[in-house]
Amino acid sequence: MRICALFFAALLLAACGAGDDAGGAAFGASGDAGAGDGFGACASDNDCPSDYTCFRNACVFQGGAPGAADAGALPPEMERTAEPFTRPAAGRDAVWVASPATDRVVAIDARSLAIEVVEVGDEPTDVATRADTDVAVVLNRGSDELAVVEALDDVTFYALPGHFNALTLSPDGRYAFCWFDLTRARAGEDASALQDLAVVDLDAGTVHAVTIGFRPRALHFTAAGDVALVVTEDGLSIVRPAGLPPSALARTVPTSADLFATADREVVVSPDGRWAVSRALDEPGVTIVALNEGVPRFVPLGAQPTDLDLLPDGRTALVMLRDAERLALVSLEDAIVDPETVRFVDFPGHVLGSAVVTPGGDLALLYSTVAPAGVVPQIALLDLETLARVHRPLRKGVAGVSVDPSGRVAFVLHTKEPGEADPALDEATFLARSHGYSLVDLETTFAKLQTTPAEPRGLTFTGAADGEGSHAAFVLFDDPAEGVAELQRIDLAGFEVRRWRLGSPPEVAGVLPAVSRAFVTQTHPEGRISFVDLAAAADRGRLETVSGYTLNGRIE
Repeated sequence: MRICALFFAALLLAACGAGDDAGGAAFGASGDAGAGDGFGACASDNDCPSDYTCFRNACVFQGGAPGAADAGALPPEMERTAEPFTRPAAGRDAVWVASPATDRVVAIDARSLAIEVVEVGDEPTDVATRADTDVAVVLNRGSDELAVVEALDDVTFYALPGHFNALTLSPDGRYAFCWFDLTRARAGEDASALQDLAVVDLDAGTVHAVTIGFRPRALHFTAAGDVALVVTEDGLSIVRPAGLPPSALARTVPTSADLFATADREVVVSPDGRWAVSRALDEPGVTIVALNEGVPRFVPLGAQPTDLDLLPDGRTALVMLRDAERLALVSLEDAIVDPETVRFVDFPGHVLGSAVVTPGGDLALLYSTVAPAGVVPQIALLDLETLARVHRPLRKGVAGVSVDPSGRVAFVLHTKEPGEADPALDEATFLARSHGYSLVDLETTFAKLQTTPAEPRGLTFTGAADGEGSHAAFVLFDDPAEGVAELQRIDLAGFEVRRWRLGSPPEVAGVLPAVSRAFVTQTHPEGRISFVDLAAAADRGRLETVSGYTLNGRIE
């Protein structure tokens, strides 16, 4: 028996040595290069060695602690992402890209890669396509009009009843909603339309002026698509576009139980449009309102929320309570009747104030955008079914987190301290002064830090991981002062990063799934666009550039 015990002890020590990862490796996780090594599957923490946690049937190392924060109040969470404000508009057979500098939109045939240019008005900024068509709808920011491109030689213009800088189409593509987003305003821009919404019926060819609550911040549609819900400082303005008169007042439902505390609230809305839940910086709980009833009800949570998300079921709110070192799962229907139904998940000793829920709704990613002295930055993964939780230290502070559509990889945008990032400096100073991002595998919790020459922006995912080389992301970098104009392709399976220098500053990146290519438009007086193969095959993803397409194009 003693020989058997020594044999099994040796096996255990060998497994620990083979699977050790300084940052927290998962053993037996699917997709890992060493999936056959380590401890294999687990059903509970009892199946794992000391300092390991059983998370999603794999043992994850959790030894140590993140450090202790200095006493005193922490600032609010301030989230940023590398995702762009606007994206290319994908139609049935073409992709449309706005080119504000040339007063045109660019149409790229998704199969032949043929490029056409259409003049649409002064400074087109937002472009969208009607559902299941190649009809482009363009907001001209400089001339206060909407252009509808039915064909290359068929453009209809609609004068708008104000100055707007944001465009949203209804899910069926019939209605265009134009509004003024103050967060996107430029210096000296006309900001008089702070309570105005223009609704253009693209089938009937009519324009409707709707007065809404003060300062619209976001526009959502119900799952059925027949109701628009506009988040404003006064509450939720409800707009039913069908049957609107030429001028209308929208019904606005309060999102706060205090009439004088409606501003600067974070508001989330259920997909069916039945519920809204909100938080404010100085309230120790959340406010829930049934929109058909219109009566806001406050649910105390014992601490000030620092972030608010809605789970995909549309009935449960995830509320981060950073200073109380816990989060709350709030059933919207039950909590307004019985606050005792709220479930809490504690994370003592950890500073976590923000959250992102994966597209499938099975995981919540927890982090903080503040950096208390003495605390190592981290990202935590919470299994929303079992409430099991693991923590992963990161090398730099967190500015924001995005998750790829498959729910397998998190893109973590990092903060940067002032000063030049010189590799000759000590490691801590170099990393602190560097721009960068981390990629986190959500199955294994493995993380890779990538330092970058400028702040990452324009993050674009290719979509589903359904083929070799297709599970990827593209990121843009632009710093004229440092001469940086760059495109990066990230292999989300193995985290390889491929870099291309661009001949001019990048504008926007997009994906053409039909031909397995990505593209990036660039600022250029004659027009410039570059293509790269998504698979990055034998030629390692050669960059092909078309310049001068406004002058019938030429290949470089």
